[in-house]
Amino acid sequence: GNVDSGYKLVMSCNELIFKTDEAMQDIYQILTEIYSAKFPELPSLVTDSFDYVRTVKLIGNKMDMTSVDLQSILPSALVM
Repeated sequence: GNVDSGYKLVMSCNELIFKTDEAMQDIYQILTEIYSAKFPELPSLVTDSFDYVRTVKLIGNKMDMTSVDLQSILPSALVM
């Protein structure tokens, strides 16, 4: 009855969370492989995969890092 449908909903949500996490890790791996040619030390500076993806998106193809406002997405301890 109602308990079974609630259980199925929780199980479905857990499966979606797992798949989303897997997809995020795949994207992170691809980005680190591609972006390492431009900024090889970035993964060691930005260790959280979500922050890394947002940082790469913000940096893009800019060559002058002084024009990039990383404080909007990273903790101040990481921004140099």
